[in-house]
Amino acid sequence: MGVTSVARTYQATTAETPDPRHALVLLTEGLVRFLHQAREAMHQGDYQGQCDRIVRAQRIISTLMSSLDRDVAPEFTAGLWALYSWMHANLTEASIRDDEELLGKVIEAATGLHDAWRQARQELTAQGNAAAHCTAA
Repeated sequence: MGVTSVARTYQATTAETPDPRHALVLLTEGLVRFLHQAREAMHQGDYQGQCDRIVRAQRIISTLMSSLDRDVAPEFTAGLWALYSWMHANLTEASIRDDEELLGKVIEAATGLHDAWRQARQELTAQGNAAAHCTAA
């Protein structure tokens, strides 16, 4: 699956999903899943599995990076760009060195990112539901 394929999947998911924030949750969920699979493959000495999962995770990170709109909340966007860049670079390094500790740090960051997007989506959905309820009353 190439980068353009991941981008098309992201775009299709966004188009099919009424809430684009849901696409972010799904992407980061996939990112965390692939990272855990990479760590398991690394632990087992499955270099091909490790490489495949890390490449998939990096494709998701690249998709997240390409979706950033630097004109909206530039400081926040710059922070996300830096985080995504750090994750991408450290995945390469962890793979080259078979470094489970470094991979663990990336997993921790990706998990925090996923949890933050999930929580933000839940809060915004709850706010939207409350607003809809108030206008319907």
